[in-house]
Amino acid sequence: MSWAVATVVSAADYVPNEVLVKWADQPTTAADVSVVRVSDVTTAIDLFQADPRVEYVEPNYRRFIQTTPNDTYYTSGALSYLEQTSDADIDAAKAWNYSTGSRTVIVAVLDTGVDTDHIDLADNIWVNPGEVAANGIDDDGNGYIDDVSGWDFIDNDNDPSPQPTSANFNNTVVLHGTHVSGTIGAVGNNVEGVTGVNWEVSIMPIKIFDDDGDSSVAALADAIAYAIANGADILNMSFGGYDNSKTERAAIAEAVAAGQLVVAAAGNDSIDLNILPSYPVCYDNVLGVGATDASDAMASFSNYGTDCVDIGAPGQSILSTYYTGDAANGFTADYGFLSGTSMSTPVVSGVAALLLSVDDTLDLGDLATAIIDTADDVQIPEFGAGRVNAGSAIAAQLDLTVSAFHSASRKNRMQTNQRERDTSPYFSWAKPFSPAAISGYYVYFGTQRLDPLVYGTFQTKRSFTPSAKVHGNERKYRLRVKAIDTNDDPSPLGEFIYIVDTKVRRPTWNSIEKLVDSSVQLHWYRTKGEHVVGYKVYRANKLHGKYKSISGVITQKKYTDSTTMSGQRYYYKVRAIDNLGNISAMSHSKAIKL
Repeated sequence: MSWAVATVVSAADYVPNEVLVKWADQPTTAADVSVVRVSDVTTAIDLFQADPRVEYVEPNYRRFIQTTPNDTYYTSGALSYLEQTSDADIDAAKAWNYSTGSRTVIVAVLDTGVDTDHIDLADNIWVNPGEVAANGIDDDGNGYIDDVSGWDFIDNDNDPSPQPTSANFNNTVVLHGTHVSGTIGAVGNNVEGVTGVNWEVSIMPIKIFDDDGDSSVAALADAIAYAIANGADILNMSFGGYDNSKTERAAIAEAVAAGQLVVAAAGNDSIDLNILPSYPVCYDNVLGVGATDASDAMASFSNYGTDCVDIGAPGQSILSTYYTGDAANGFTADYGFLSGTSMSTPVVSGVAALLLSVDDTLDLGDLATAIIDTADDVQIPEFGAGRVNAGSAIAAQLDLTVSAFHSASRKNRMQTNQRERDTSPYFSWAKPFSPAAISGYYVYFGTQRLDPLVYGTFQTKRSFTPSAKVHGNERKYRLRVKAIDTNDDPSPLGEFIYIVDTKVRRPTWNSIEKLVDSSVQLHWYRTKGEHVVGYKVYRANKLHGKYKSISGVITQKKYTDSTTMSGQRYYYKVRAIDNLGNISAMSHSKAIKL
């Protein structure tokens, strides 16, 4: 099959369509282990394990060269948001095993300017291929003279570097765009300073803020048009405001229509954007980013709200490149720390660029899906999908990874092999990498381990919802998917195990007895094999009468009814309640005459 090329290692942890089999009657040496070709690794392992002739069977696991950069601050551990032992990181090292970026991918940084001469950025600054430097001519006819490395829409010139010329410039503003750019693409493995999410990328500097931090929608609209005309793939927007602009909305819609991924910051006011929206993050088709801290919690300053925020990313105390070499204005440090959703946004933009370096056919929908579907669930529902994970996002492009959600909005993720009450789950997957075009997907959904190529249904969309609602008591369903390309080569299997639990078995009686004060004590058995957390007791005066609740939810397997009267006959029933909120049918009745 042709689902990998020489420069890209498959992201699966094992070789697809192969297992290693050690036969029981063979010597115990590695040389006598058989490599067996199979159609599906998971199914084959189950079959071989059941064969008494087999001593053991296992996937043909891959091993990788561990790719880590030699940049000073990375090796010292100062870039912990990229990789750290606590795993509150974006798993950058895992992603770099497959790609460290490409200068064919262009990220437009619409910001306060970029220090294009910075020692850790210069090699990754975009160069306009149609322009000749310093000849005073608009060589490419795009309306901008000598725009070799972007444009300054504040001073309307071809120098998009920060220019702290005002009497009261803001230091953070001056540093801002260079810091953002270093997170996306500071040159990696150059024994210098920091590394970006991409070691190689093309950063297109577009200055739209002055050194006090002021800008306008008019400047932004022109900047977006420039980015579109000059082939940017991703637009990083680490800024915002609380006024809804039709002009800004239209400009972003044009970028989206041109196929550009727009990534925007949620803002740093600790507010719920569902109540008070911010822009551009709250416009349609914008990938909104909130900030997490070093413990994978929501950063205290971050705005939130799933109407606008799609994902979180590290944004507290991020070390990156600084505007430097300007001693007259006090800018001499090459690197430093900043915090904010402005720092989170380029992390996500960087991951998107890394994805494009693996497969440049991904459209903006593919990019957003790959980033959202592979996020780590860090228990911040206000951030939608979770915290971005570069390693998982890259792996999803090389394999076929299925995710499940409670709705097509993909805001509430489900976990495989976890019980759920949802009767209509929504499954989706990113387009996996293939040198040949993908024709479509074979999809099987059911309770068996069947090969979707044989038992599945062919479709071209990358999502699936069961045609009928699913019900059951911890009933296991499998969504199994294989992509097929134009060479008729199938991808490795993608699978999500969905356990639907909409029922709980009813309790059975143990005993019923009259106490000396004419009250009634009831005992019942715990329902085995269920996740019961409580019970409710019901009573009637006739066997087939109306049973009314006489208790709240109780956790013990007994109950004393003290509201009884001597000489009466009572009938009791009980229900069980599990930890998903499922309520059982009523038990059989139990009667007593007082």
